[in-house]
Amino acid sequence: MKICFKPVGGPPEERDIPNTLEALQELVDGYIEVLPVGVGFLDFVVNEEGRLLGMEPNIVTPQGFTLGGPVIITADDGAEDFRALTEEESEFCKDFLSIMEVTKNEAY
Repeated sequence: MKICFKPVGGPPEERDIPNTLEALQELVDGYIEVLPVGVGFLDFVVNEEGRLLGMEPNIVTPQGFTLGGPVIITADDGAEDFRALTEEESEFCKDFLSIMEVTKNEAY
């Protein structure tokens, strides 16, 4: 499944991972939380305890929430399953994550 992955302090990158819970958990280093991006069927996938675990801030969402730790953007099928990003969605996500990156002055 094609996703967009943003490590803390690094550039967003396209990755191809298995469409499994375990693959998502491995990338975010723990249990996942899914939040809507607010654009189409795109979803943020983050560590649900990122803030409690003291993970470094990574991006600020359009809604003003700071997400810590590694951030994934994937797409959903409009029901309950994830699907691969299209090429257009992947390019959008890489640009979007670059713009939303936390600056040194921003924190939780």
